[in-house]
Amino acid sequence: MTEIEKTDAEGQEDIDLTIFDDGADVDAEKAVAEAKKWKAIAERKSKKLDELQKQATKPQSPEVQPEKADKPGIDEDEYRELRLDGYSKEEAEFILANGGRQALSDAESFAAAAISAKREKQRALEEASKVPDTGGSDIERKYTKAQLDAMSAEELEKVLSSQS
Repeated sequence: MTEIEKTDAEGQEDIDLTIFDDGADVDAEKAVAEAKKWKAIAERKSKKLDELQKQATKPQSPEVQPEKADKPGIDEDEYRELRLDGYSKEEAEFILANGGRQALSDAESFAAAAISAKREKQRALEEASKVPDTGGSDIERKYTKAQLDAMSAEELEKVLSSQS
């Protein structure tokens, strides 16, 4: 009688197969051994499947919370109202951190003054970016082409030397 130990690709022992050399009932013994082998494989795969299903049911990442829920002192309703009134996210957070809507009702309050100053600065930057730059020199902006053509050489030299 010879004993053979078989392992699968994962290195785990399936079963011990015993092969009888006497020839009697070899087919029956092989069938029993084959059935045990497949039963062991099925049990191991079932355990692995259970582990994977447990891992799949666990949340992989924390749930995404609303944007302002993690900030203490922020009233979600008031925040939404400010956003609907046209305030940016930063402005709404600033207003809520500095007294909420009550701070806006007083035009002299720090929050109202800061928001209006920020908006004025933003408008000024937008307007400044709208002004077209002709790309010409200061002389071209100061004098028209007709004026430059009408000037004598001495006057042109004088204009050019004053710009340098």
